[in-house]
Amino acid sequence: MIMGLCLVLISLGMLMCTFDLFVPIPYPLIVLSMKLMGLGFGFIGILILAGRSNQTGAGVWLDIPSQNSTICIHSGITGKRLDPNAKFIKTRDIGLGILKGKKKVFKDTGSGFRVAGHDVRRTHEKISADIPEWLGQYLYQLKNKYNVKNDEELFELYKALQTIQTHKDMEHIKILEPILKDDRKRMQLYTMDLDDLKKMQEYMYDGESIHMEDVENFIKLAKPNELDTWITQEINKNTLEKRNYRDPGTQIDWNKWLPALGFFMIIGVLATVILISYLD
Repeated sequence: MIMGLCLVLISLGMLMCTFDLFVPIPYPLIVLSMKLMGLGFGFIGILILAGRSNQTGAGVWLDIPSQNSTICIHSGITGKRLDPNAKFIKTRDIGLGILKGKKKVFKDTGSGFRVAGHDVRRTHEKISADIPEWLGQYLYQLKNKYNVKNDEELFELYKALQTIQTHKDMEHIKILEPILKDDRKRMQLYTMDLDDLKKMQEYMYDGESIHMEDVENFIKLAKPNELDTWITQEINKNTLEKRNYRDPGTQIDWNKWLPALGFFMIIGVLATVILISYLD
């Protein structure tokens, strides 16, 4: 709606500014008034469009997609809670699998999706890597199926399931005791293929199958090893630049030279007075 209104105002302004080129008007005052009104409409349209683009961050979607640029749908923190208002952040690939934006740096795990040609990722203020879409759904499905309460129980269950040889062996896993008492959930586990059960395989909304090995690979990729390397490099670079670089326009210490300049000015004044006295 706002985009359409802005385009209408800009188009109307251009039409009013050039109307006299197509329809000759013998009254210069009317032509001048129309041009001024056209400029006003165009300025209002551009101002509204620029203001809303800057306020919402939607201007990044209008840029031409680039191979090295990524748009992040970023969730911030308000106090101790997650900020419900997501922001659009444009980042670029600077090597080492790092996405760098304005005051933000994230580890690239190769996830995300595409919108209008743009590579799009989800990021979080307290997580140093981008967050895959499948990860949340996968963990949610595991929580409902196996009734795990935290990541410790999840990995403990995964380790236990890898040791079973038959479906009957699940009865010896303590975490699964409440689940096996539920006939519906018990049947769900017993009808799963044994190999899929050991891998804790689940099917996502797009039909892709995900298992715990994918989660482990994500955790390995999300570890900020390269991020620490890059931060160290940036700190060393900034330290060297501050140590070696000198701005010729701002390095004069006037406080140091002011007494000397004052002394030379006094000597100059005295020399001028003495010279004038001899000339008289």
